[in-house]
Amino acid sequence: MGLLKILINGIFIVCIIGAVFFTAIFIYGSLFPESTVFNLKEYNPFASKDKAVNASGEVVQFEPNLRFNHNDISYYINPTCPESKKSKFENALFLLSDKTKIITFYTTNEEDADILVGCSKESYEQETNVFVAGEGGPTEYITSKFYPVIKKGKVLLYEEDKCDYPITELHELFHVFGFDHINDSKMIMYPYIDCQQIINPEVIEELVRIYSVKPAAELYFDNVSAVRTGMYLNFAASVRNEGLITAKAVMLELYADNEKVSVFNLETIEFGTGVTYTAQNVKLPNNNVQNVEFKIVTITDELDKNNNVIELGV
Repeated sequence: MGLLKILINGIFIVCIIGAVFFTAIFIYGSLFPESTVFNLKEYNPFASKDKAVNASGEVVQFEPNLRFNHNDISYYINPTCPESKKSKFENALFLLSDKTKIITFYTTNEEDADILVGCSKESYEQETNVFVAGEGGPTEYITSKFYPVIKKGKVLLYEEDKCDYPITELHELFHVFGFDHINDSKMIMYPYIDCQQIINPEVIEELVRIYSVKPAAELYFDNVSAVRTGMYLNFAASVRNEGLITAKAVMLELYADNEKVSVFNLETIEFGTGVTYTAQNVKLPNNNVQNVEFKIVTITDELDKNNNVIELGV
């Protein structure tokens, strides 16, 4: 009986100690709950609540180097626009001109204007070939591998905002100049308006870079083929103008073994277009001509003349 009593007392003491231990853990857990590790970015109450947008993280254009082919750009504001909207848009033009120092604006008639401005969806009907980002953008442009040329642009200002600064007007105007949205809510090219937004510095830098290039033509050989038969040459030469302006008085000079043989008149080549000139039985100096050279010559300034010459073995 003595041993059994000792065993029962031992079990009782162990139970008491266990109860005290688990009670202590319960009390501690209640007063000092286990900490949870949070992702600071998700948990921070001051974290940005920007909307998720499908936009680039850097300043880009719809087409690289897209621009008007002149720096003095005209505009026309539809008469149905209220004076307040007209004033804010012209303020946007002034700010853009002031920041770039090389782009200027002037008002003109509707037919000749580079940029048309309306204040309702009905102001200008949307053509089937119009390319517009949001409510502003280039509506007509010529594709080029050097400087795609904007022919026309449109801006619609039918939505009012409460900003004193012309946020909406600048946003849509930058679309006309070819700039896409950017995923930075502090910048004007963010898809959603905030009156505290500022002009993307990179947009101004890009405009200065692009418009610092003097408008010029850019002629090059798209394709040339030639066949010699004795003293006579048959050839076809395709010449394109991928520059910013029309190339005038374009001539094609033909050389045989460094001796000028003939000159052919290609006349005028509009920017974004090309011509193909073919000739048959062009007389060469002799039967032993090994190489012929074609050279493009024009009175119009060019962006690069290094691609104006091509040499062929015949």
